[in-house]
Amino acid sequence: MGGSTARSGGAFWIPANPVLKREGAGDSLERGEKYIASVVEGSGPAERWKAFLEYGDETVKMLERMTQLSFFWAKGYCDYHPEEPGGRAAGRSVESRPFDLNKLGGQAIAGGMYAGALGAGIPVWTEAKLVDLEFTDSAVTGAILEQGGERVSVRAKVNHGDAIELAQKRLFPDEGAGRPGASVRR
Repeated sequence: MGGSTARSGGAFWIPANPVLKREGAGDSLERGEKYIASVVEGSGPAERWKAFLEYGDETVKMLERMTQLSFFWAKGYCDYHPEEPGGRAAGRSVESRPFDLNKLGGQAIAGGMYAGALGAGIPVWTEAKLVDLEFTDSAVTGAILEQGGERVSVRAKVNHGDAIELAQKRLFPDEGAGRPGASVRR
């Protein structure tokens, strides 16, 4: 594990996420949407950033449940363009409190996510290359990866809309049973 993510302080920018709600930031998805629409100005597909907004909240909840990471609102770390519609001078950046590197040798958010993946029994391939995507109709249902000189097909068992709920039920025995997974074919 390495790269800039391993060296970063572990900040993320997701409007109206649970950390901001807990700490009284007063943010909303509508305000975040106005800001992104203003800053992006058609430079990327609206579906992509709208999905980011739609699933951001659940992503942060999952990180808090499945990892040892602890987050806080970096109040005052303003949005890059707070003057734009929906922008916030108080900011939306959330950072990770220090992560004990003795647990695995990684840092900040990358280390916490790595520990969470290992704890959930998810294999971590650091040399895998994406070769192609597999589609059913217009939805991505899997990927062809190259790992150790071998091509591997990794297929999702559920669509992304159901994945979060399924992971919640299966990863936490108190709330459900079993473990999430993906089928791997060689």
